[in-house]
Amino acid sequence: RDVSRQIYRMLIPMILENILTTSASLITSAMVGRLSALEISAQGVGGRITNTYLSLFKGLAIGVTVVAALYFGEGRRDKCRRTVEQAFATAIPLGLLITALVAAFPTWFIHLFTDDADILSYAVGYLRLTAMGLPFVAITCFVTTAFQSQGNTKTPMLIAGLVNIVNIVCETFEEEYPNVKFATWAYTWSSMPPKEGTMTLHKNVVLVYNTLVLCPAHEYSDDTCEYNDTSAKYIRRWGELAEHLYLWDHSGAFTDAMTPFPDFDSIRPNANYFYDNDVEGVFMNSHSERLADFCELRNFLLSRLYRKPQMTEEEYRYHMNGFLKAYYGDGWQYLRSYIDKISELGNSKCHTFHSPTGAYYDYDEVLPYVELLDGYWDKAEAMATDADQLDHIKFSRLSWTYLKQNVLYESMYNSGNEALQLEYRQANQALYDAMLKYDACVSEQYDVDEINFSPSTKPEDWQ
Repeated sequence: RDVSRQIYRMLIPMILENILTTSASLITSAMVGRLSALEISAQGVGGRITNTYLSLFKGLAIGVTVVAALYFGEGRRDKCRRTVEQAFATAIPLGLLITALVAAFPTWFIHLFTDDADILSYAVGYLRLTAMGLPFVAITCFVTTAFQSQGNTKTPMLIAGLVNIVNIVCETFEEEYPNVKFATWAYTWSSMPPKEGTMTLHKNVVLVYNTLVLCPAHEYSDDTCEYNDTSAKYIRRWGELAEHLYLWDHSGAFTDAMTPFPDFDSIRPNANYFYDNDVEGVFMNSHSERLADFCELRNFLLSRLYRKPQMTEEEYRYHMNGFLKAYYGDGWQYLRSYIDKISELGNSKCHTFHSPTGAYYDYDEVLPYVELLDGYWDKAEAMATDADQLDHIKFSRLSWTYLKQNVLYESMYNSGNEALQLEYRQANQALYDAMLKYDACVSEQYDVDEINFSPSTKPEDWQ
Protein backbone atom coordinates (compact mmCIF):
# COMPACT_ATOMS: atom_id res chain seq x y z
CA ARG A 1 0.00 0.00 0.00
CA ASP A 2 2.81 2.43 0.85
CA VAL A 3 4.40 1.71 -2.54
CA SER A 4 1.06 2.25 -4.28
CA ARG A 5 0.58 5.59 -2.53
CA GLN A 6 4.05 6.72 -3.59
CA ILE A 7 3.29 5.75 -7.18
CA TYR A 8 0.03 7.68 -7.15
CA ARG A 9 1.71 10.71 -5.57
CA MET A 10 4.09 10.78 -8.54
CA LEU A 11 1.64 9.67 -11.22
CA ILE A 12 -1.26 12.05 -10.58
CA PRO A 13 0.84 15.27 -10.86
CA MET A 14 2.37 13.89 -14.09
CA ILE A 15 -1.07 13.33 -15.57
CA LEU A 16 -2.28 16.76 -14.51
CA GLU A 17 0.89 18.45 -15.80
CA ASN A 18 0.34 16.88 -19.23
CA ILE A 19 -3.27 18.01 -19.23
CA LEU A 20 -2.29 21.55 -18.27
CA THR A 21 0.49 21.72 -20.84
CA THR A 22 -1.74 20.55 -23.69
CA SER A 23 -4.68 22.65 -22.52
CA ALA A 24 -3.13 25.67 -24.21
CA SER A 25 -4.11 24.25 -27.61
CA LEU A 26 -7.62 23.49 -26.32
CA ILE A 27 -7.99 27.07 -25.15
CA THR A 28 -6.77 28.27 -28.54
CA SER A 29 -9.38 26.07 -30.21
CA ALA A 30 -12.10 27.46 -27.97
CA MET A 31 -11.15 31.01 -28.89
CA VAL A 32 -10.78 30.20 -32.60
CA GLY A 33 -14.21 28.59 -32.42
CA ARG A 34 -15.72 32.05 -32.50
CA LEU A 35 -14.13 32.70 -35.92
CA SER A 36 -15.02 31.52 -39.43
CA ALA A 37 -15.11 27.91 -40.59
CA LEU A 38 -11.95 28.38 -42.69
CA GLU A 39 -10.02 29.76 -39.75
CA ILE A 40 -11.19 26.89 -37.54
CA SER A 41 -10.10 24.37 -40.17
CA ALA A 42 -6.72 26.08 -40.54
CA GLN A 43 -6.14 25.86 -36.81
CA GLY A 44 -7.14 22.20 -36.82
CA VAL A 45 -4.66 21.31 -39.58
CA GLY A 46 -1.88 23.27 -37.89
CA GLY A 47 -2.71 21.61 -34.58
CA ARG A 48 -2.25 18.14 -36.08
CA ILE A 49 1.25 19.03 -37.20
CA THR A 50 2.28 20.55 -33.88
CA ASN A 51 0.71 17.65 -31.95
CA THR A 52 2.74 15.22 -34.05
CA TYR A 53 5.84 17.16 -33.13
CA LEU A 54 4.86 17.11 -29.44
CA SER A 55 4.29 13.34 -29.54
CA LEU A 56 7.76 12.83 -31.00
CA PHE A 57 9.49 14.70 -28.21
CA LYS A 58 7.22 13.28 -25.51
CA GLY A 59 8.30 9.80 -26.61
CA LEU A 60 11.98 10.76 -26.47
CA ALA A 61 11.46 12.37 -23.07
CA ILE A 62 9.90 9.20 -21.66
CA GLY A 63 13.01 7.23 -22.60
CA VAL A 64 15.28 9.86 -21.04
CA THR A 65 13.17 9.86 -17.86
CA VAL A 66 13.61 6.10 -17.45
CA VAL A 67 17.40 6.21 -17.87
CA ALA A 68 17.87 9.34 -15.71
CA ALA A 69 15.60 7.94 -12.97
CA LEU A 70 17.65 4.73 -12.83
CA TYR A 71 20.85 6.71 -12.34
CA PHE A 72 19.19 8.93 -9.76
CA GLY A 73 17.88 5.94 -7.82
CA GLU A 74 21.35 4.40 -7.80
CA GLY A 75 22.77 7.63 -6.37
CA ARG A 76 24.82 8.29 -9.51
CA ARG A 77 23.91 11.97 -9.75
CA ASP A 78 26.64 12.82 -12.26
CA LYS A 79 25.33 10.18 -14.68
CA CYS A 80 21.79 11.46 -14.15
CA ARG A 81 22.86 15.04 -14.89
CA ARG A 82 24.82 14.02 -18.00
CA THR A 83 21.84 12.07 -19.32
CA VAL A 84 19.59 15.11 -19.05
CA GLU A 85 22.29 17.37 -20.52
CA GLN A 86 22.67 15.02 -23.52
CA ALA A 87 18.90 15.07 -23.97
CA PHE A 88 18.94 18.87 -24.15
CA ALA A 89 21.92 18.78 -26.52
CA THR A 90 19.85 16.56 -28.83
CA ALA A 91 16.46 18.19 -28.41
CA ILE A 92 17.43 21.80 -29.07
CA PRO A 93 19.20 21.26 -32.46
CA LEU A 94 16.53 18.80 -33.55
CA GLY A 95 13.78 21.20 -32.54
CA LEU A 96 15.44 24.05 -34.42
CA LEU A 97 15.84 21.89 -37.51
CA ILE A 98 12.18 20.86 -37.57
CA THR A 99 11.13 24.45 -36.93
CA ALA A 100 13.23 25.62 -39.88
CA LEU A 101 11.67 22.97 -42.14
CA VAL A 102 8.11 23.77 -41.06
CA ALA A 103 8.67 27.53 -41.41
CA ALA A 104 10.38 27.16 -44.80
CA PHE A 105 8.00 24.58 -46.30
CA PRO A 106 4.64 24.99 -44.53
CA THR A 107 2.68 24.27 -47.72
CA TRP A 108 4.28 20.83 -48.07
CA PHE A 109 3.34 19.85 -44.53
CA ILE A 110 -0.21 21.15 -44.89
CA HIS A 111 -0.70 19.23 -48.15
CA LEU A 112 -0.27 16.06 -46.13
CA PHE A 113 -3.69 16.78 -44.59
CA THR A 114 -5.63 18.87 -47.12
CA ASP A 115 -5.52 20.25 -50.67
CA ASP A 116 -8.19 22.90 -50.07
CA ALA A 117 -6.73 26.20 -51.38
CA ASP A 118 -8.84 28.34 -49.03
CA ILE A 119 -7.78 26.42 -45.95
CA LEU A 120 -4.20 26.45 -47.21
CA SER A 121 -4.07 30.25 -47.32
CA TYR A 122 -5.04 30.52 -43.63
CA ALA A 123 -3.09 27.47 -42.42
CA VAL A 124 0.24 28.65 -43.82
CA GLY A 125 0.22 31.79 -41.69
CA TYR A 126 -0.97 29.92 -38.62
CA LEU A 127 1.64 27.19 -38.99
CA ARG A 128 4.53 29.61 -39.50
CA LEU A 129 3.49 31.45 -36.36
CA THR A 130 3.14 28.35 -34.20
CA ALA A 131 6.38 26.89 -35.60
CA MET A 132 8.30 29.57 -33.72
CA GLY A 133 7.38 27.88 -30.46
CA LEU A 134 8.27 24.31 -31.45
CA PRO A 135 11.84 24.36 -30.07
CA PHE A 136 10.44 25.50 -26.74
CA VAL A 137 7.96 22.62 -26.78
CA ALA A 138 10.91 20.25 -27.00
CA ILE A 139 12.67 22.00 -24.14
CA THR A 140 9.47 21.81 -22.06
CA CYS A 141 9.42 18.05 -22.44
CA PHE A 142 12.99 17.64 -21.21
CA VAL A 143 12.73 20.18 -18.39
CA THR A 144 9.79 18.14 -17.12
CA THR A 145 11.93 15.03 -17.55
CA ALA A 146 14.66 16.53 -15.36
CA PHE A 147 12.19 17.00 -12.51
CA GLN A 148 10.29 13.74 -12.95
CA SER A 149 13.43 11.62 -13.03
CA GLN A 150 14.15 12.84 -9.48
CA GLY A 151 10.60 12.21 -8.26
CA ASN A 152 9.57 15.90 -8.42
CA THR A 153 6.37 15.74 -10.45
CA LYS A 154 4.42 18.45 -8.63
CA THR A 155 6.49 21.51 -9.54
CA PRO A 156 6.06 21.24 -13.35
CA MET A 157 2.34 20.64 -12.84
CA LEU A 158 1.85 23.67 -10.58
CA ILE A 159 3.87 26.01 -12.79
CA ALA A 160 2.04 24.92 -15.92
CA GLY A 161 -1.29 25.38 -14.16
CA LEU A 162 -0.43 28.83 -12.84
CA VAL A 163 0.81 30.17 -16.18
CA ASN A 164 -2.20 28.78 -18.05
CA ILE A 165 -4.71 30.23 -15.58
CA VAL A 166 -3.10 33.67 -15.69
CA ASN A 167 -3.02 33.67 -19.48
CA ILE A 168 -6.65 32.58 -19.70
CA VAL A 169 -7.77 35.42 -17.44
CA CYS A 170 -5.82 38.00 -19.45
CA GLU A 171 -7.05 36.72 -22.81
CA THR A 172 -10.63 36.67 -21.59
CA PHE A 173 -10.63 40.35 -20.64
CA GLU A 174 -8.12 41.69 -23.17
CA GLU A 175 -10.64 42.80 -25.81
CA GLU A 176 -12.97 44.59 -23.40
CA TYR A 177 -10.27 45.92 -21.05
CA PRO A 178 -7.05 46.18 -23.10
CA ASN A 179 -5.33 48.50 -20.61
CA VAL A 180 -6.09 46.47 -17.49
CA LYS A 181 -3.11 44.58 -16.04
CA PHE A 182 -3.37 41.41 -13.97
CA ALA A 183 -0.79 40.73 -11.28
CA THR A 184 0.39 37.32 -10.17
CA TRP A 185 3.07 36.43 -7.63
CA ALA A 186 6.16 34.29 -8.03
CA TYR A 187 6.49 33.23 -4.41
CA THR A 188 7.69 30.03 -2.64
CA TRP A 189 6.72 27.11 -4.93
CA SER A 190 5.78 29.39 -7.85
CA SER A 191 9.05 31.35 -7.80
CA MET A 192 10.66 28.97 -10.31
CA PRO A 193 9.89 30.12 -13.88
CA PRO A 194 9.34 27.88 -16.90
CA LYS A 195 12.69 27.11 -18.49
CA GLU A 196 14.05 28.56 -21.71
CA GLY A 197 10.84 29.96 -23.14
CA THR A 198 8.72 26.85 -22.61
CA MET A 199 5.77 29.11 -21.89
CA THR A 200 5.06 32.79 -22.28
CA LEU A 201 3.05 35.21 -20.20
CA HIS A 202 0.34 37.35 -21.70
CA LYS A 203 1.37 40.95 -22.34
CA ASN A 204 -1.10 42.19 -19.70
CA VAL A 205 0.40 40.05 -16.92
CA VAL A 206 2.37 41.81 -14.20
CA LEU A 207 4.69 39.23 -12.64
CA VAL A 208 5.67 40.13 -9.06
CA TYR A 209 8.73 38.20 -7.88
CA ASN A 210 9.11 37.89 -4.11
CA THR A 211 12.68 38.09 -2.80
CA LEU A 212 11.99 36.70 0.68
CA VAL A 213 14.20 33.64 0.24
CA LEU A 214 17.17 35.64 -1.09
CA CYS A 215 20.24 36.60 0.92
CA PRO A 216 20.43 40.36 1.61
CA ALA A 217 24.09 40.19 2.68
CA HIS A 218 25.19 39.50 -0.88
CA GLU A 219 24.27 40.85 -4.27
CA TYR A 220 21.26 39.07 -5.73
CA SER A 221 23.39 38.28 -8.79
CA ASP A 222 26.10 36.60 -6.66
CA ASP A 223 26.24 33.00 -7.85
CA THR A 224 28.58 32.04 -5.00
CA CYS A 225 25.82 32.62 -2.43
CA GLU A 226 23.80 29.49 -1.76
CA TYR A 227 20.51 31.43 -1.63
CA ASN A 228 21.10 33.88 -4.48
CA ASP A 229 22.55 31.56 -7.11
CA THR A 230 19.22 30.04 -8.13
CA SER A 231 17.08 33.10 -7.44
CA ALA A 232 19.27 35.34 -9.62
CA LYS A 233 18.61 33.01 -12.53
CA TYR A 234 14.90 33.05 -11.75
CA ILE A 235 14.75 36.86 -11.87
CA ARG A 236 16.54 36.89 -15.22
CA ARG A 237 14.19 34.24 -16.62
CA TRP A 238 11.02 35.98 -15.43
CA GLY A 239 12.35 39.17 -17.00
CA GLU A 240 12.48 37.34 -20.33
CA LEU A 241 9.01 35.83 -19.96
CA ALA A 242 7.02 38.78 -18.64
CA GLU A 243 6.54 42.14 -20.31
CA HIS A 244 5.94 43.65 -16.87
CA LEU A 245 8.20 42.44 -14.04
CA TYR A 246 8.00 43.86 -10.52
CA LEU A 247 9.82 42.82 -7.37
CA TRP A 248 8.44 42.45 -3.88
CA ASP A 249 11.71 43.22 -2.13
CA HIS A 250 12.49 43.34 1.59
CA SER A 251 14.49 45.48 3.97
CA GLY A 252 15.37 44.49 7.51
CA ALA A 253 15.61 41.28 9.50
CA PHE A 254 12.06 40.05 9.97
CA THR A 255 12.62 37.38 12.59
CA ASP A 256 15.04 39.48 14.67
CA ALA A 257 14.62 43.12 13.68
CA MET A 258 17.25 44.43 16.10
CA THR A 259 20.00 42.68 14.11
CA PRO A 260 22.41 44.96 12.22
CA PHE A 261 21.31 44.43 8.64
CA PRO A 262 24.43 44.00 6.44
CA ASP A 263 23.03 45.20 3.11
CA PHE A 264 24.57 48.63 2.55
CA ASP A 265 27.11 47.25 0.08
CA SER A 266 24.53 45.16 -1.82
CA ILE A 267 21.47 47.39 -2.31
CA ARG A 268 23.14 49.55 -4.97
CA PRO A 269 24.29 46.65 -7.21
CA ASN A 270 20.88 45.05 -6.61
CA ALA A 271 19.15 48.16 -8.01
CA ASN A 272 21.51 47.98 -11.01
CA TYR A 273 20.63 44.30 -11.41
CA PHE A 274 16.90 45.01 -11.32
CA TYR A 275 17.28 47.63 -14.02
CA ASP A 276 19.39 45.39 -16.25
CA ASN A 277 16.77 42.63 -16.02
CA ASP A 278 13.79 44.79 -17.03
CA VAL A 279 12.28 45.22 -13.58
CA GLU A 280 9.70 48.02 -13.91
CA GLY A 281 9.07 48.65 -10.25
CA VAL A 282 9.81 47.54 -6.69
CA PHE A 283 7.54 47.24 -3.69
CA MET A 284 9.73 47.50 -0.60
CA ASN A 285 8.39 45.45 2.29
CA SER A 286 9.66 46.28 5.76
CA HIS A 287 8.48 46.69 9.33
CA SER A 288 5.89 49.36 10.04
CA GLU A 289 7.64 50.24 13.31
CA ARG A 290 10.91 52.10 13.69
CA LEU A 291 14.04 50.03 13.19
CA ALA A 292 17.19 50.79 15.20
CA ASP A 293 19.56 49.69 12.45
CA PHE A 294 19.94 52.91 10.39
CA CYS A 295 16.38 52.67 9.05
CA GLU A 296 16.32 56.36 8.13
CA LEU A 297 19.57 56.08 6.18
CA ARG A 298 18.43 52.93 4.39
CA ASN A 299 15.09 54.47 3.39
CA PHE A 300 16.85 57.56 2.06
CA LEU A 301 19.28 55.51 -0.04
CA LEU A 302 16.54 53.23 -1.41
CA SER A 303 14.45 56.22 -2.45
CA ARG A 304 17.45 57.61 -4.32
CA LEU A 305 18.35 54.29 -5.91
CA TYR A 306 14.90 53.56 -7.25
CA ARG A 307 14.83 56.95 -8.91
CA LYS A 308 18.25 56.28 -10.43
CA PRO A 309 18.92 52.51 -10.44
CA GLN A 310 22.11 52.89 -12.49
CA MET A 311 23.72 55.03 -9.79
CA THR A 312 27.49 54.74 -9.63
CA GLU A 313 29.38 53.67 -6.53
CA GLU A 314 30.75 57.20 -6.20
CA GLU A 315 27.25 58.74 -6.26
CA TYR A 316 25.97 56.16 -3.79
CA ARG A 317 28.76 56.89 -1.29
CA TYR A 318 28.18 60.60 -1.72
CA HIS A 319 24.52 60.24 -0.75
CA MET A 320 25.35 57.93 2.16
CA ASN A 321 28.00 60.23 3.59
CA GLY A 322 25.83 63.30 3.13
CA PHE A 323 22.94 61.75 5.04
CA LEU A 324 25.16 60.50 7.86
CA LYS A 325 26.64 63.95 8.31
CA ALA A 326 23.27 65.72 8.27
CA TYR A 327 21.51 63.24 10.57
CA TYR A 328 24.23 62.20 13.03
CA GLY A 329 26.53 65.21 13.09
CA ASP A 330 30.29 65.70 13.01
CA GLY A 331 31.04 62.14 14.14
CA TRP A 332 29.47 60.69 11.00
CA GLN A 333 32.78 59.34 9.71
CA TYR A 334 33.03 56.99 12.69
CA LEU A 335 29.56 55.65 11.91
CA ARG A 336 30.61 55.18 8.31
CA SER A 337 33.59 53.15 9.51
CA TYR A 338 31.22 51.11 11.67
CA ILE A 339 28.92 50.44 8.69
CA ASP A 340 31.83 49.28 6.54
CA LYS A 341 33.15 46.90 9.21
CA ILE A 342 29.76 45.47 10.23
CA SER A 343 28.89 44.90 6.56
CA GLU A 344 32.16 43.03 6.11
CA LEU A 345 31.43 40.85 9.15
CA GLY A 346 27.85 40.22 8.05
CA ASN A 347 28.87 39.16 4.57
CA SER A 348 30.76 36.09 5.75
CA LYS A 349 27.54 34.03 6.03
CA CYS A 350 24.57 33.38 3.76
CA HIS A 351 21.10 33.85 5.25
CA THR A 352 17.57 34.93 4.41
CA PHE A 353 15.41 37.76 5.72
CA HIS A 354 13.80 35.43 8.29
CA SER A 355 17.05 34.20 9.81
CA PRO A 356 17.93 34.77 13.50
CA THR A 357 20.88 36.96 14.52
CA GLY A 358 23.23 33.99 14.81
CA ALA A 359 22.66 33.18 11.15
CA TYR A 360 23.73 36.68 10.12
CA TYR A 361 27.00 36.81 12.04
CA ASP A 362 29.68 34.42 13.21
CA TYR A 363 30.03 35.58 16.84
CA ASP A 364 33.61 34.36 17.04
CA GLU A 365 34.48 36.56 14.06
CA VAL A 366 32.81 39.62 15.59
CA LEU A 367 34.34 39.19 19.08
CA PRO A 368 37.82 40.62 18.26
CA TYR A 369 36.20 43.82 16.92
CA VAL A 370 33.91 44.59 19.88
CA GLU A 371 36.21 47.22 21.36
CA LEU A 372 36.85 48.85 17.97
CA LEU A 373 33.15 49.06 17.08
CA ASP A 374 32.21 50.33 20.54
CA GLY A 375 34.85 53.02 20.09
CA TYR A 376 33.28 54.23 16.86
CA TRP A 377 29.96 54.78 18.62
CA ASP A 378 31.59 56.46 21.64
CA LYS A 379 33.39 58.95 19.37
CA ALA A 380 30.24 59.66 17.36
CA GLU A 381 28.29 60.38 20.55
CA ALA A 382 31.06 62.67 21.87
CA MET A 383 30.95 64.74 18.68
CA ALA A 384 27.16 65.29 18.62
CA THR A 385 26.41 69.02 18.73
CA ASP A 386 22.74 68.96 19.77
CA ALA A 387 20.20 66.77 21.53
CA ASP A 388 18.62 65.50 18.29
CA GLN A 389 21.91 64.24 16.90
CA LEU A 390 22.74 62.52 20.17
CA ASP A 391 19.30 60.90 20.28
CA HIS A 392 19.69 59.64 16.72
CA ILE A 393 23.06 58.08 17.56
CA LYS A 394 21.83 56.44 20.78
CA PHE A 395 18.84 54.89 19.07
CA SER A 396 20.83 53.54 16.13
CA ARG A 397 23.47 52.21 18.53
CA LEU A 398 20.90 49.87 20.08
CA SER A 399 21.25 47.55 17.09
CA TRP A 400 25.00 47.20 17.63
CA THR A 401 24.52 46.73 21.39
CA TYR A 402 21.99 43.98 20.67
CA LEU A 403 24.51 42.14 18.50
CA LYS A 404 27.32 42.80 20.96
CA GLN A 405 25.41 41.23 23.84
CA ASN A 406 24.85 38.11 21.75
CA VAL A 407 28.55 38.01 20.92
CA LEU A 408 29.67 38.44 24.55
CA TYR A 409 27.29 35.92 26.10
CA GLU A 410 29.69 32.97 25.94
CA SER A 411 32.76 34.79 27.29
CA MET A 412 31.09 37.04 29.87
CA TYR A 413 28.13 35.08 31.18
CA ASN A 414 28.41 31.43 30.25
CA SER A 415 32.15 31.19 30.98
CA GLY A 416 32.68 34.33 33.07
CA ASN A 417 33.11 34.86 36.80
CA GLU A 418 30.45 36.45 39.01
CA ALA A 419 31.65 39.99 38.33
CA LEU A 420 31.46 39.48 34.57
CA GLN A 421 28.07 37.81 34.85
CA LEU A 422 26.75 40.75 36.86
CA GLU A 423 28.15 43.21 34.32
CA TYR A 424 26.53 41.23 31.51
CA ARG A 425 23.11 41.17 33.21
CA GLN A 426 23.29 44.91 33.87
CA ALA A 427 24.16 45.58 30.22
CA ASN A 428 21.23 43.44 29.10
CA GLN A 429 18.89 45.30 31.44
CA ALA A 430 20.13 48.67 30.13
CA LEU A 431 19.62 47.46 26.55
CA TYR A 432 16.08 46.29 27.24
CA ASP A 433 15.19 49.52 29.04
CA ALA A 434 16.44 51.54 26.07
CA MET A 435 14.46 49.37 23.65
CA LEU A 436 11.33 50.08 25.71
CA LYS A 437 12.11 53.79 25.82
CA TYR A 438 12.38 54.06 22.04
CA ASP A 439 9.67 51.46 21.39
CA ALA A 440 12.13 49.73 19.09
CA CYS A 441 10.87 47.18 16.59
CA VAL A 442 12.00 43.68 17.60
CA SER A 443 10.23 41.36 15.13
CA GLU A 444 7.19 41.04 12.89
CA GLN A 445 5.49 38.92 15.58
CA TYR A 446 6.09 40.73 18.88
CA ASP A 447 6.23 44.23 20.29
CA VAL A 448 9.14 45.02 22.55
CA ASP A 449 7.00 44.78 25.70
CA GLU A 450 5.84 41.27 24.65
CA ILE A 451 9.22 39.56 24.34
CA ASN A 452 10.47 37.04 26.88
CA PHE A 453 13.15 39.25 28.40
CA SER A 454 15.69 37.83 30.79
CA PRO A 455 18.96 39.58 31.73
CA SER A 456 20.61 36.18 32.05
CA THR A 457 20.11 35.09 28.45
CA LYS A 458 21.47 36.42 25.20
CA PRO A 459 19.09 38.80 23.39
CA GLU A 460 18.37 36.51 20.44
CA ASP A 461 16.70 34.14 22.94
CA TRP A 462 14.27 36.78 24.20
CA GLN A 463 11.76 36.00 21.46
